[in-house]
Amino acid sequence: YGRSSDGVFVAATKSGSNQLHGSIFNFLRNDTLDARNFFDKDKPEFRRNQFGATVGGAIIKNRTFFFGSYEGLREFKGISRVSIVPDDQARLGVLPGQSVIKVDSRSQPLINLFPRANGNNLGDGTAEFTGTTNRVARNDFFTIRFDHNLSKSDVLTARYLFDDSDQVLPRNFPEFFNQAANRKQTFTISERKIFSPNVVNELR
Repeated sequence: YGRSSDGVFVAATKSGSNQLHGSIFNFLRNDTLDARNFFDKDKPEFRRNQFGATVGGAIIKNRTFFFGSYEGLREFKGISRVSIVPDDQARLGVLPGQSVIKVDSRSQPLINLFPRANGNNLGDGTAEFTGTTNRVARNDFFTIRFDHNLSKSDVLTARYLFDDSDQVLPRNFPEFFNQAANRKQTFTISERKIFSPNVVNELR
């Protein structure tokens, strides 16, 4: 509770029971059934796979329980972007309505950083460039929780959360992209004590 004034999300994680239960899941989506984006010249490749499993049960019947889960994400998606770049004449120093500008050879490496136009010429020394950058994402999320009944009115809980991901983020030009890496680990221990029918204390 803190660090943000916009809102607070409280999530409850599952706990195990006396019976062993589990689940597995897998979600797949790809470009086979997807329509072409308006800006795509050709439909780019797309693969998205989300998969995972859960399992929970008892370590000591009626007293100590565990519950764990894992979720993975693997995504490969082509993102089309339309950007404005110098046209071929502007690269030579020829601009509409102006005398020819001598292009300093020292600036040529900077000009060459802009890809060649492959779209409409806008008539002011610039033109459109449409390119596709692959967005590649990987995420692994794991959590495990243990619950121990100290008594009928007193429960001790420990939870560990691990989240590791990296992603290539497309920008205006395919040659220049951002890469984001993220790793979070959280360990929580709490005790919930019921003192009376209307008084409960949780220490976390």
